[in-house]
Amino acid sequence: QHVALEVHDLRGKRLDRLVAAVVPAGLHQATWNGRDAAANEVASGVYLFPLVTEDTQETWKAVLMK
Repeated sequence: QHVALEVHDLRGKRLDRLVAAVVPAGLHQATWNGRDAAANEVASGVYLFPLVTEDTQETWKAVLMK
């Protein structure tokens, strides 16, 4: 299935796209380096990680602490 995993701030602004590809079924891992798409470091805080597939849409929250 096609999978999209992004990083958003709490206002909903997309900071980066971690995955945008067709991915086979199974367990997968993505790593975010704490930077936006322009390679600027982002501040400590809470970030949203929406994951969208053809069948589902989920959003996780994570805290970035420096």
